[in-house]
Amino acid sequence: MKKTWLDQQELILEELKKIFVEQVPLTFCQQGCMAQISSLQEIVRRDGKETILVLEKPDDFTLKDEGYFVFYRRPGQSLLRGFQGHLIKTGDGFFLVSFPRELYKVQRRRHPRVSTPPPSHFSMSPSRSRRLLSGEVVDVSREGALLRGDMEAIEKGQEISPLSMTLYLENDKLEPVQVVVSLANIVRVIKEDEGDDHLVSLQFWQKNCDHQALEQYLEWRAIEGATG
Repeated sequence: MKKTWLDQQELILEELKKIFVEQVPLTFCQQGCMAQISSLQEIVRRDGKETILVLEKPDDFTLKDEGYFVFYRRPGQSLLRGFQGHLIKTGDGFFLVSFPRELYKVQRRRHPRVSTPPPSHFSMSPSRSRRLLSGEVVDVSREGALLRGDMEAIEKGQEISPLSMTLYLENDKLEPVQVVVSLANIVRVIKEDEGDDHLVSLQFWQKNCDHQALEQYLEWRAIEGATG
């Protein structure tokens, strides 16, 4: 899920300076709290030796006296990156956190597949058919999804048009993400050992998919996976 990218203080400091100059939004996470958006306000050397970070604290920001995770994506980057540490002090409109010991990358795979917490579900129609099928979304990636449901009539190679997915997050304070795929192909159908359900693997392309909504969902699930 995550891999160390930088672990030398001088290089980490250079990357943080770029985050500050570019005003990159930071997704701030703590266990048991909803992810919140902040920004790096200042890099301070305290007592002549310890370097700390000053982050923006909006009015509705919630903080806990424990460790933190920060995730970000600089302009032009395709990978989500992040760091972690502990909370030092909070004030009016700002809070102080420790300097990170390492920076890491999240989701190094080109097409990461993430599980979709219940009650993530779908509805879809085979092409040139008035039938409407529904069931559970098991997992999803940028290029496809794995579905479960009573789909005995579905066959490999069949086209689906459209497919609608409601994808939930583990954090129940966040609304589920709605993703609509205008065209998808069945690539595999597996009958489960018990009951009438089938596992159906679908493939689709960005041009046929609500790409922005899906990317947002995959990013949030990556954050939940890294902080879980």
